[in-house]
Amino acid sequence: MKILYLDLGMGAAGDMLTAALLDAMDEKEKEEAIKDLSALNIPDVRFDVERSVKCGITGTHVSVKVHGTDEGEALHEDHHGHHHEHDHGHHHGRDDFNEHDYAHQHGPDDFYEHDNAHHHGHDNFHEHDHEHQHEHDDFHEHDHGHQHEHEDFHEHSHEDFLEHDHGHQHEHDDFHEHDHGHQNGHDDFHEHGHDHEHHHSHASLEKINSIVDNLNVSDSIKSDVRSIYKIIATAEGHVHNKPITDIHFHEVGTMDAIADITAACILIRRIGADKIIASPIHVGSGQVRCAHGILPVPAPATAFILKGIPMYSTDIKGELCTPTGAAILKYFVDEFKSMPAMTSDSIGYGMGFKDFERANCVRAIIGHDTYATSSNNYNPSPDMAMPDDTAKRPYPDAPTSQSAINDSIIELRCNIDDMTGEEIGFAFEKLLEAGARDVFSTPITMKKNRPGTLLTVICSVSDRDMMVKNIFKHTTTIGIRETICNRYILSRESETLNTPLGQVREKRVSGYGISRSKLEYDDIVKIARNTGMSIKEVKDAIGVK
Repeated sequence: MKILYLDLGMGAAGDMLTAALLDAMDEKEKEEAIKDLSALNIPDVRFDVERSVKCGITGTHVSVKVHGTDEGEALHEDHHGHHHEHDHGHHHGRDDFNEHDYAHQHGPDDFYEHDNAHHHGHDNFHEHDHEHQHEHDDFHEHDHGHQHEHEDFHEHSHEDFLEHDHGHQHEHDDFHEHDHGHQNGHDDFHEHGHDHEHHHSHASLEKINSIVDNLNVSDSIKSDVRSIYKIIATAEGHVHNKPITDIHFHEVGTMDAIADITAACILIRRIGADKIIASPIHVGSGQVRCAHGILPVPAPATAFILKGIPMYSTDIKGELCTPTGAAILKYFVDEFKSMPAMTSDSIGYGMGFKDFERANCVRAIIGHDTYATSSNNYNPSPDMAMPDDTAKRPYPDAPTSQSAINDSIIELRCNIDDMTGEEIGFAFEKLLEAGARDVFSTPITMKKNRPGTLLTVICSVSDRDMMVKNIFKHTTTIGIRETICNRYILSRESETLNTPLGQVREKRVSGYGISRSKLEYDDIVKIARNTGMSIKEVKDAIGVK
């Protein structure tokens, strides 16, 4: 079975997923895929593919240019939703310069220059000369003081979702108020009350579907793109309490997001994996400034999309998972868990825009099942083949690569001071039966110097919710603490040996320059009972030192 595994340790954005999938392809496949992307027929959009290095790791970076402008280029570090609400006139109000140390920046270029007059409108680089036109951005520079007196006050209030999904760039909630006059050195909130042209171009979900209809792709991929966009629209509708038919998307952001989504769909279908598995999603941490205030990471739309999907946060500040990335994953991924036992055929790194102490990338691993899921038979590659008289297989949940492997596990812990030893022992049994990797207890001293027990349960990320329910069911605790841990583990395998006293399994581990083995204790005990020998006599008889 062909498996696509996505490592989301630094979150996910649409362009990073696209880049990782491209990077995992061989040169011929990559050339053909890039031709497909170039022929999509998305108006005024082109893809740029280049090599990129993060923390010494070389991978691929993909940028989308709309009207010749790279949506990931001159962005300040903000990641907001960019919603405008249009009512009667022209009312814009928001911080003109927002700078945040966010991981993924998506949004308008946020650069204004004002000379003697103004233009404003939704464009990425905005210059202001003599006409009074509006182009909305976030950073305003004014060459000299000037004032304008105008009669009309315009207020607008329409839903304007803008997402630029380039290398973890951020969306913007841009809400401006313009009342009267530009003066030298605008504050964050400014008003303009003059006659001017507005260039606000927005697309409804219906218009987006019309754009998708004209894409130069198969009907099945068009269906994929529509479904993913519907996931985003549904999330936005839920957050803003509006039907998805009333959600409008910023024109430039629409082209950019359609490009990212369509590219990901094409590449995933081209890879043709039988199963897509992804790690739990790192969403980042901290807060994001939006038009509606300062909100926690993940942003509301992203959090809604990720309902039911395992995610986690660390000390990395910023929004690492974008709505587009979340929607693509929600649509395509079959399971979210640590990497299964698989043999890797190719690996790709999709690089983001920003630099961190950790490599800012999505890793895509294309491979296949190490052993058939219908049985425990292990089919080693030729250079790993064992003699015919041995039966070699991995443990059911063990990685089988000959090199050291890292994975992630969950530690669930709770303090107990009102259960007997027998009751705790029964809880151990039930938790192990439920699939815990390990369960152990530690004596502790609790409040009022009372003796207590620290119960620790280790499980896979995918089993977390089920294990939490079992801990609450079988113990008296009222609170459980969770830690996601990275593990460094040795490769493990089991070999059945034919000895004078019968078959005994031998467990072997290797990696990090280490190699050792030991006999299965249960098999030794079974022989001792059947023969009346001691354990030491059994070990001596089969040559164990």
